[in-house]
Amino acid sequence: MKELLASIPGQLVDAIIYGAIAAVTLIGLVKCILPFRRAARLLRRAVRALELMTVREGTRPVWQDALFLGKPMQTQWRYFLTNAEQLDARGLSCDVEEYLHPDDLFADYAHVQLANIIPGLLTSLGILGTFIGLMRGIGNLDLTSADSTMQGISTMIGGIAFAYGTSISGLVCSLLFNILFYSSQGSALNAQADFVDAFRELVMQRPVDAQVHDICYKEDQAAFLSRSANELNTRLASGIEVAIHDAFTPIGQSINSFIVAETQGQIEGLNRIVNQFVGQMNNALGGQFVQLAQTLSGINQAQGVSYEAINSTMAAANTILDNIQHTHAVSQSVIERFEGFVHELTQAQSGQTEYTEQMSALLGSMYGALKQQTDSFVRLQTGRADMEQQMQQYASWSGRVLEAVEKQSDAAAGRAHDIANEMAQSSKKLGDSYATFVENISTGLARTMGMFEENMHDMINKLGKQLAGYAAQPEGKGGQVVELAGISKMQQAMADMTTALNRAVTAIEQMAEGA
Repeated sequence: MKELLASIPGQLVDAIIYGAIAAVTLIGLVKCILPFRRAARLLRRAVRALELMTVREGTRPVWQDALFLGKPMQTQWRYFLTNAEQLDARGLSCDVEEYLHPDDLFADYAHVQLANIIPGLLTSLGILGTFIGLMRGIGNLDLTSADSTMQGISTMIGGIAFAYGTSISGLVCSLLFNILFYSSQGSALNAQADFVDAFRELVMQRPVDAQVHDICYKEDQAAFLSRSANELNTRLASGIEVAIHDAFTPIGQSINSFIVAETQGQIEGLNRIVNQFVGQMNNALGGQFVQLAQTLSGINQAQGVSYEAINSTMAAANTILDNIQHTHAVSQSVIERFEGFVHELTQAQSGQTEYTEQMSALLGSMYGALKQQTDSFVRLQTGRADMEQQMQQYASWSGRVLEAVEKQSDAAAGRAHDIANEMAQSSKKLGDSYATFVENISTGLARTMGMFEENMHDMINKLGKQLAGYAAQPEGKGGQVVELAGISKMQQAMADMTTALNRAVTAIEQMAEGA
């Protein structure tokens, strides 16, 4: 090594060491310090552009230009514009600081990793020059004679001067680089912070935190579910009302038409029988016509009783319609309580205990409504039994009247006896047909109410299972929202009930037509 250094001219070694120190310092200035200065200048220019910005109709703001921050930061700014456009279309804000973070913005452009090794490299070059100078000075020292010693000391002094010169140059350049670099970096970071603040103040505000966003999202979902529940309640109430009205209107009309037709037929038949009987009695009897008139008066009274029985039948039918309306009211109450339950779901954060108590109260109210419906059905069956008892009394009374007429006819004459027998047979047929009519009506109404009660039980059971499913859901982001699939299932249950009512109506109409 000594011979190698001795063979290299001293001026060349000096030029290499000092040139390396100068080259490294120049590279750090160009690659690290100047990019920070330029980035700070571009950011401050962008801040001034935002402060002076005026948006005119038909033109877009200056900050929407991809080169708004210059070519060095074009990639980050273009990425921010792409995401901000999508969020702005949905009414949301985009945080500009996430896309212009200092660690990502200046790392590649200002060659931060190179800047971290330049001070150490400059110090290493200074130390290398020191060692070379010491080797040059000490290596040429000759102590054999006074002259050689003096010459060696002068050479050693030159080597020591070179050693100290390179050390001082490396340390000074390293110190100057650190000062300029960190000052430039601080200026760029301040400019970046100023730009973020100005952009948030003048263009796009900072978005809300994730926790606040989740709370707002849950509130919006709760409001949407409340609106959906109100709309569903309205549609269900109107649909059930229309279905029940459409289903029972033809039944009432058919019953009224049938009763009117049967009553008219009975009146016409009795009129023909009485006219024939009177005509034959005028020919065959004499003084017994008064008794026959009294008998006919009894028949008229029986017809009045029949009319009252028909009125009782109509009253029972009206009672059935009232019970159906009461059932509709109970269904409306269940729907209103379900709406209250949906409203209570939005307040589920108050505690699981309160939620359980409210669920128990709701199920108790539903049980009370079901009990009221059962009581109404029992009253309907009691009214039907009373109507059958009245019809049996009417049939019994009619039989007694006919027996009295038969006895009077036997006492009057044989021919009158034949006429009375014919009248008895006609009355018996009439009573059988009327009893069959009452039995068909009773059976049809019982079957209709049974099917209606079964469908209501199915609907309430499905609703109870759905509510139990909602209560069993765990709390969380998805636990605060009622599933739309559950609402669709409840709509399907209501549709099934309407279909069952339509089938019952068809069956009763067919029965009425067959009678």
